[in-house]
Amino acid sequence: MSLNSLITRLEYNGGKDSISRINKQKLRSLRAALRNDYNSRMIKTPKKGAYPALINSKDIKSDYDKKYISVEFDAGLESGDVFEVLDNHTHWMVYLPVLTETAYFRSEIVRCRYTVTIDDEEYWVYFQGPTETDLRWYIKSGINFNELNLSGTIYIKNTPQTKEFFKRFTHIKLDGHMWEVQVTDSITVPGIIELEIQEYYDNTPAELPSIHLAETPHESIIGIDTVEQDSIVGYEIEPTFYDPKAEWKVYGNDRVKLHRIIDHGRMCEVRIYDGAIRNFFIQYGDNAPLEVQINIEEPYIKGPQLVYPYDVHTYWTPCPHDVVIFSSDSPLVKVKQLTDNSCSVEIKSSKKGEFVLRGAANDGTEYELPVTIGSF
Repeated sequence: MSLNSLITRLEYNGGKDSISRINKQKLRSLRAALRNDYNSRMIKTPKKGAYPALINSKDIKSDYDKKYISVEFDAGLESGDVFEVLDNHTHWMVYLPVLTETAYFRSEIVRCRYTVTIDDEEYWVYFQGPTETDLRWYIKSGINFNELNLSGTIYIKNTPQTKEFFKRFTHIKLDGHMWEVQVTDSITVPGIIELEIQEYYDNTPAELPSIHLAETPHESIIGIDTVEQDSIVGYEIEPTFYDPKAEWKVYGNDRVKLHRIIDHGRMCEVRIYDGAIRNFFIQYGDNAPLEVQINIEEPYIKGPQLVYPYDVHTYWTPCPHDVVIFSSDSPLVKVKQLTDNSCSVEIKSSKKGEFVLRGAANDGTEYELPVTIGSF
């Protein structure tokens, strides 16, 4: 055998050093397995398109699925990358590469079942959990309750966007449930951010009502006891009185309605319509109700309070459902009922003076509006 033939054979088998020749033989074995092994799969990589790869079993549990992947270095995979198996459309994250394997890329991979959107970009993530770590029970006023206690672990690719987004106490939503980030680790596994998360209330702060404390606190209901007309006000049940079977009730005023139930019945919103006058009650389950007053900044009877001799004016109430009978004892004016909640007032006096227009609602409530008659 000539020297040139020997050099050509060595180059074909990987080179002059033994490690290169061993890597060449192992790469040939991988390529043969990719053609014939039933574990061979076609995968879609994030950088180089479709590549054949071997995916072999490792560990599978109820909350995670880990396997090994073997693929040529040309596929461009690295820790944190997520690829798709084209025959079953599953997604897998490259987790721990085997650095001692120098013939081809070999790594542990984990199954990704959920996505998180950050800055309008969708990231596949590995999520393990939820697991119960510590269940703490409390008792107050004879009622037992416990705090949120589920936790989980997330792996996501380490990019400038994800590293900037995930900080302690960041809130994310996975599979319709809200979680709060407790610990971030971007050092242990290069290319991956590991997050330890704790379950959180499903409503974001923007979805929750603004609840203001009353000057005189109620035993079980948290919220103000004086409200404005034409407003929506939030109320919350004190945690020790929470009962998943209890319901919120609003009564005492037809112009006040229960608007929305939030956070599995822990909170509610109450709608106070324009023209609501009478007090109303809000009650949670069988607990004592909270009486709420409505602040009436404007008179219930609408119309001008400064008129002139021989004027004719219309007065009305803002609530179209109330039947109001208008009257006045003053000889200076003449009152004529127009509709169920409006009247016409004719000024008969030629001099300045004062009179009181009265309205008696169908529920017996009486209202007054003082009016001044100006001079020419």
